[in-house]
Amino acid sequence: METTTFLKYKNSKAAIALVTLTLSVLGFLPGSRPLDARAQKTNTPAAPVFASVDLQKCSQESKARQVSEDELRGMAQSLDRSLQRLAGSSSRFLTDVEVRELAALYEKPQPTEPDKKRAQELETKGDAGSAELSRLQQVATPSDADKKRFTELTEQQQRGDGVLQSVKETYSSRLQAKREELSMKYLAQIRETVAKVAKEKNFTVVFDAQFALYTANDITADVIKQLNK
Repeated sequence: METTTFLKYKNSKAAIALVTLTLSVLGFLPGSRPLDARAQKTNTPAAPVFASVDLQKCSQESKARQVSEDELRGMAQSLDRSLQRLAGSSSRFLTDVEVRELAALYEKPQPTEPDKKRAQELETKGDAGSAELSRLQQVATPSDADKKRFTELTEQQQRGDGVLQSVKETYSSRLQAKREELSMKYLAQIRETVAKVAKEKNFTVVFDAQFALYTANDITADVIKQLNK
């Protein structure tokens, strides 16, 4: 039956073309390639293209970093002025809450009239406590009431010293937190810019220059130019 069928169609051009196509697809004819092999080649990912960037140089020459440093410097100067005014005043004779309130008022670059009035009230109260302690120190024969008040004011002064130290530590913590915040901000901008430049130039992998001994593609200048637009 099979032999008869083959003989019947052996001279048919359609049958010959069908057999040729089948053999070609299966890879049995010279110069042909199986269908699955062609698919495998098509789906093979392209080799990565490497580049490098000097992140440290980008950071140093970034306008964003300069802006961040200026902002941090301004904050540090403001806090330092506030601390100096507190230390030079009679704030030690104020309560913890009042010292911190006065510190916040001193920080304001442009205090309002109510701010100035409140600061004056707190300063006057502190000065009164300081003056009273000075007077009691000069009493030759203090009464029991004088002794009690002297002890209260002395203890208040000691607590005030502790509050001022606490304010100083708070200022240091705030500066450190601000420094980290600004640093993360401009570093994120650098990363985004590196990614943008890499995509524009069709680079698939970018190394930090300090970890790459050599790369033919250095995009540092392009990143800095993009950053400072």
